[in-house]
Amino acid sequence: MMNMCGIFGYVAYEDIDFKSAVRGLWAIEEDQSIEPHGLSIGKSGAGLLIYWGDKWLLRQARAIGSPCVNIAVKLEEEFGELTQLYSNIYIGHVRGVYDEYWWDTLKYFEYLQPYIVSCNPNVKVISSHAGNVTNLSEIRSELSSEHRLATEEKGKICGSEVLAHYFDMLVNAYGVDKALDILFDKVEGNNTAAFMVIGKDVKLAFMHKGATEGFVLWENGKGGIVYASRYSSVMSKIGDLLTKLGFEKKVEIRPGEHGEFKKVYEIPEKFFKRGKPSEVVFVGY
Repeated sequence: MMNMCGIFGYVAYEDIDFKSAVRGLWAIEEDQSIEPHGLSIGKSGAGLLIYWGDKWLLRQARAIGSPCVNIAVKLEEEFGELTQLYSNIYIGHVRGVYDEYWWDTLKYFEYLQPYIVSCNPNVKVISSHAGNVTNLSEIRSELSSEHRLATEEKGKICGSEVLAHYFDMLVNAYGVDKALDILFDKVEGNNTAAFMVIGKDVKLAFMHKGATEGFVLWENGKGGIVYASRYSSVMSKIGDLLTKLGFEKKVEIRPGEHGEFKKVYEIPEKFFKRGKPSEVVFVGY
């Protein structure tokens, strides 16, 4: 039942340093608390999207050692000491591949998240997903022709990419709130997902359905949100920081626990202190 990917995100007005954000994601990657055979959640790849002035920094690392540590090392080589670098928006994902069917995809960045979809120039969807979409073929068949899938071109369609494109299509047709309702009713299997939708407004949409690696959401009463797949592991790494910034746990669905949750948050415009980025700068390791 378990052996899925993991997610982590920080979206608030208050800056935190790069190292703390990576440690939050690394906490998910390393968590072995309930995994079968002593496996970690991640280790099959990782991605971190960072708001950085007029651009997004997208850094992804494949399955060599600790992908999260590799992201940290390369960021430090590129920008300097991570404790001296700050942002207020981070969206992260760690990949867990345990089925032999997927082993030959470990070399491709196309299978790493978060996914960024923008088939409509006025809307951008940033998606991170963990789970198993059991009605994937049905959802794939409903995508309009402009939705080209990079993983499909590599030979094995990734459900996470399909979900990102499907939500993008729904958002453009119905808006974020109704799109989440439709997606929640449509998707089958054990899944959790986080979507940042950037258009005229900015919204964060969450869904959890079935039993997954878990889902936790913190709020600080000022519009700030932190989310992750595991509570204890994140708190052990950056709990003091979250407490200092006023974050309190509002939602927790434990690993392996069946639970349903969906909610849309409007992100204050002031969170984008230097404007909404128009460019994504990708570097893969």
